[in-house]
Amino acid sequence: MLSLLIAGALQGAPAVEAPDDRTLSVRPFFSLGALEFELAAESGETLRYAPNSPLNLGLAVAYGGFGGSLSVAVDRVEDDDTHGDTDALDWSLYWYGEHWAVDFYLQVYEGLFAELGEGACDAGPSPNCAILPDAEVSRLGATVAYLFDPAFSLRAAFVQSAWQRASAGSWLVLASVDRVRFVVQDDDGVALTGGTLGGGYGHQWVSDGGWFVAPVVLLGLGPMYAEGVDEGWHLGRKATFKVGAGYNGPAFHTGVNAYADAPGVTLEGEDLTWTSLYVELYVGYRL
Repeated sequence: MLSLLIAGALQGAPAVEAPDDRTLSVRPFFSLGALEFELAAESGETLRYAPNSPLNLGLAVAYGGFGGSLSVAVDRVEDDDTHGDTDALDWSLYWYGEHWAVDFYLQVYEGLFAELGEGACDAGPSPNCAILPDAEVSRLGATVAYLFDPAFSLRAAFVQSAWQRASAGSWLVLASVDRVRFVVQDDDGVALTGGTLGGGYGHQWVSDGGWFVAPVVLLGLGPMYAEGVDEGWHLGRKATFKVGAGYNGPAFHTGVNAYADAPGVTLEGEDLTWTSLYVELYVGYRL
């Protein structure tokens, strides 16, 4: 079936600039995700809380600029004995227009490990490593982006509900709001709620054969309210890197989407950073 889709896309594809907005896009995928907390102490030590990175199976469906995806964990990358047993849920809804893009997302990871020093858990439980089966980290939020030049298609680069034939780039403005909650046991945890405003640049390089690569870099600042530690308002910061790459034809598309999103804030003189990591391998078709 896959070979038939590839043959139809490469040999019998109509010469159009982009699919009609009423086109239905179906994109099954595998993904790896993580949502980690790192606390950098003044002594130089780093305490890291992280999930045993789950291998997720998911499905994304889009109709024109509207779409969404849902994925659940079917396996984990590390050994459960050394890094714990993590369950995961990853959900998103989005709308991508010519200039505007709106994303809503939810990430939930249950079952974490804690390590003092990078790689402390690789050799198994020790005084510098602990498995926390009841710990949970979640992130709920939304982003709104404005693209100055719609010749660079965010839809074609990251949700594959459009087809871009010419290379182009654009400056972007991004506003985001997040609530991140980290719980070690019961209700004993930390929550941070806030927003950032920033901007950046994205570009998509496209070959005549339909192969492409599209990186985006964004930076932002904004107010953040902390609960559970150093309560009150603080200045938060955020750095985001996204990249899409693969083949995107008039119908068939396959490739990889990846991003690293690292908001942070300084609490009680120590830097707290939570990093959202995501890599997705997909194969899709626009009907």
